[in-house]
This record gives sequence, structure tokens and C-alpha cells, in this order.
Amino acid sequence: QTQNAFVSCGKNLSNADLAAGFTMEGWVNLANTSGTKAVFGKDAFISLRMENSSIKITTPGVSDYGNVDNFITAGGEWHHVALTFVHDTTSGANIYLDGVGKPAQNTGKIGNTTDSSELWLAHNQWGSSQGFTGIIDEYRVYPGVRSAEWLAVSYAAQADPEFLKV
Repeated sequence: QTQNAFVSCGKNLSNADLAAGFTMEGWVNLANTSGTKAVFGKDAFISLRMENSSIKITTPGVSDYGNVDNFITAGGEWHHVALTFVHDTTSGANIYLDGVGKPAQNTGKIGNTTDSSELWLAHNQWGSSQGFTGIIDEYRVYPGVRSAEWLAVSYAAQADPEFLKV
């Protein structure tokens, strides 16, 4: 739960690889719901961050997109958070909380699509001023956009030990 702790996922995944669409999903447990906390970020491409109890997508240097208000309203609880993202579309960013989709966000434009800047978990290009406080677990990045149904099953399979029993 150290605010300056984060994971570098390296520079091998270029923005061009992500521009056709990607999905990120994992579990977060916020220490509290005050302040700004980066969930993940890729310089000059995208940032997903908590702002108090809301969540916001930013394409740095291009646009801040609308908050999804009252996203996580209390600290100390585990929640499954997923993002599907396709740039330059009117509903290109879809955020899911515990397997349920939230309002889609217009993703207009993104930054440099050939850059190979670092991808971070619990960090973004604004550094420790937006460091994550809490715990992040089981995060994955997939090429392509997973369906709402796929993300609902992904959440249920991890959240409910009885879900996959035969």
C-alpha cells in the first residue's frame, strides 16, 4: 500500500499495437477513495485513474474524457475493474465494475500511435503525484476488445468459487 510502488510492464508493447483495440482487467482494493490514483498508464497514449470515488480515462495531451461517477465508493473492498479501448470512435472506451458495464466514453483521438513508451500498472506519466494507494492484483492486457459477456464471466469465475463447479 505504498503510494510510490508500481510495476513497469516494459516498452515492448507499442501504441500502434494497442491502437486497434485492447482490453485490460484486474482487481483493485483502494486504501481510501480520496485523491487521484493511477490504475495504469502509457505515456502519450492513455491513463486510467481514480479521482476520489470516480474513474476517468485520459489520452494525455489530447483529451480528458468524462468521469464515471460513484464508481468505487468505499476503500478496503475488492473490485474487478476492466477497460476495453478503441481509439477514434464515439464509444471506444468501455469501463466495467464487477462485471457490469458503465456508460461508454467517446475516445476521439489518441497521442502518438508509433511510440513505444513504458506501460505502467499503479502509475502513469504524472508520476508519484497520482500513485495508487491500495492493492492491485491479477491484471492482464489482451489485444482486441473482449465482449461485455466475456468480462462478466471473467468477473464471476474469479469472484464466486461456485461459478465453475460442475
